[in-house]
Amino acid sequence: MIPASSRPGTPLRQGSHRAGRALRSPLALLAVLVTAAFLAAQAAPAHANPFTVSGVLVDAKAEDASAAKLKAIGEAQVIAFKRMIRRLSTEEAAKKLDTLGPATIGRMMASLSIEQERSGPGRYIARLTITFLPDEIRKLFANSGILFTEQTAEPAMLLAIWDGPDGPVLWGDSNPWGNAWRHIDTTNALTPLVIPLGDVADRSTVTAQQVLAGDPVHIEALTSRYDGKGLLVATARPAGDNTVHVTVTGSSAVGQINYEETITAKSGGDKAAARKAARRFLTAMQDRWKENRLTRYRPPAPEQTITLAIPFSGIGEWNRIRGRLLASRMISSVDVDSLSGNGAMVTMTYRYNLDALSLELRRRGFALTRAGNQWVLRQSY
Repeated sequence: MIPASSRPGTPLRQGSHRAGRALRSPLALLAVLVTAAFLAAQAAPAHANPFTVSGVLVDAKAEDASAAKLKAIGEAQVIAFKRMIRRLSTEEAAKKLDTLGPATIGRMMASLSIEQERSGPGRYIARLTITFLPDEIRKLFANSGILFTEQTAEPAMLLAIWDGPDGPVLWGDSNPWGNAWRHIDTTNALTPLVIPLGDVADRSTVTAQQVLAGDPVHIEALTSRYDGKGLLVATARPAGDNTVHVTVTGSSAVGQINYEETITAKSGGDKAAARKAARRFLTAMQDRWKENRLTRYRPPAPEQTITLAIPFSGIGEWNRIRGRLLASRMISSVDVDSLSGNGAMVTMTYRYNLDALSLELRRRGFALTRAGNQWVLRQSY
């Protein structure tokens, strides 16, 4: 088992762990990876959308399958809405909005997609993904006086090891702890977690024993395949009927993690306890991330435009400059008015005022100056 200094039942704490130290070792040679480049692209984490809730399970009954499906969708909207509110804000906020009905919630829904579905006479069972309209949710928070955040952390990889009677297991169906993580929505969390596919390439890259030993070569070969920004080693073991004991250690954008807790489900054995424990830890991660980040919604500032001359040494450098500018949330667009081999005239659309824009540009490595009647934007490094 991985040592942990936190007490059982204690939320996330600062700590250290040998697998976390492995992240600071030199990168393993790419030759240890079994996969080709296209498989690495497959493994890249998806972009987090905090207004999307995946893995919503519904099972509805009605007079016929069509009516059951409509009923299930209404139920799914409510479930997804509550999960999203809890994700973006607090438990108290979720309770405050608990009285909103399916019709009101439905008007804030942007899309619904079906992950899996089954239907029969008078019954509909499905696993759904629901996305809400960000501006409608923001307005709801503002009108309700609720603090929230939609800022997401850099994703971290989580390796789930089941320490059962037959010894530690990282891959395969004999790992209920790993399966639990694959059935909850870790991608769209405020603290996204990358769960490895567990395919042939993963299995040949690292084993449970190598992870527990903090083997830097094999661990980093896996993290480099998935482009993880941190590594969490999560170990669970059976601890009685419907009960698991969980230890999570490592590094993430939230900070150093040292978490330990014993979780009991009402029924369902190790499988149900593992899923409950996974959700509990993910909630704890998000709650820690939200500390000092909850704010009131402020409507977007009106947009303004500015005409700029931007010198550069070549088209490749121009593409990099434009990409850096568009990465700013303050800048809406950079439209090219004219382009040559060593410079461009552009019209930039931005929010707030010129002083705020100048500060943002300076933070991103640019200097905004005036030459006569012309604004000029140069790289400062």
